[in-house]
Amino acid sequence: MLLRLKLPGSLAAWEAAGFSRSGDDDDFALTIGGVDVGIGGMPPSSWGWRDGPRTRGAVEKPPPFWAALVRDDFTEVAVDGVQTSIDDLDAEEHADHMALRASTASSHANGAVGIYSVCVTTPDFDGTIRALEEAGLELRRVRKAEDPSSALSRGMSMAFFKFGAPPGRDVILELIAPAQTPSPSEASAAAGMERAGFPMGEQATIAGIVVQVPSIAPLVGLLGDALGKERPAAQGRGRTIATLKHAAVGLPLPLAFITPALPD
Repeated sequence: MLLRLKLPGSLAAWEAAGFSRSGDDDDFALTIGGVDVGIGGMPPSSWGWRDGPRTRGAVEKPPPFWAALVRDDFTEVAVDGVQTSIDDLDAEEHADHMALRASTASSHANGAVGIYSVCVTTPDFDGTIRALEEAGLELRRVRKAEDPSSALSRGMSMAFFKFGAPPGRDVILELIAPAQTPSPSEASAAAGMERAGFPMGEQATIAGIVVQVPSIAPLVGLLGDALGKERPAAQGRGRTIATLKHAAVGLPLPLAFITPALPD
């Protein structure tokens, strides 16, 4: 279960994007749908889990590093380069943690109600998939760069995982990698990702987030020219999405806003 993210930038930049402060910069500057977001500095970013993607009991073969967990303690590991802290919380301790966050949480001017997805880039697509699976995440879907039917991939390989987040929410992990032997169009797609601000380093890196909001319309007045055009989301089911021009508000990583799926 996702408990927290540590993301780069200044608190002022996140406030310019419509987020409201809940705590201090180093611990939990923001709370987005129950997930603590620490703010400060430059990449690399990191994340924190409760026991693992959901709970230890939900994983048949827990990764070896979970053996380091002791009640009221935590362990820190690198999942293919992404710094990961794992808290050992039982149900009561987790409920107390969530009650504390709820008591300090502020509503956000941009309407953010939760984190929809976290983007991770990697130079080693298959290796990072293995590392994430070994850490307990379940691989849901893969789109290879050479798949001509995937408009979403845009010449990139993509894999999708899902792990829990409070309160009872699922967060999608989108893993993105450039083609290993790119065609000219695929190389152009990779270059476009970097121009858009997605880091492509020597190891896996948290590279951006998508935040769920009830509607894009109120963001137009709030963010003005810093907000990209609202468009149908590739995720379908009536969702729409708008990308924040993150550099315009001083954020060093990409961020987008997405609306919920329409009822069937």
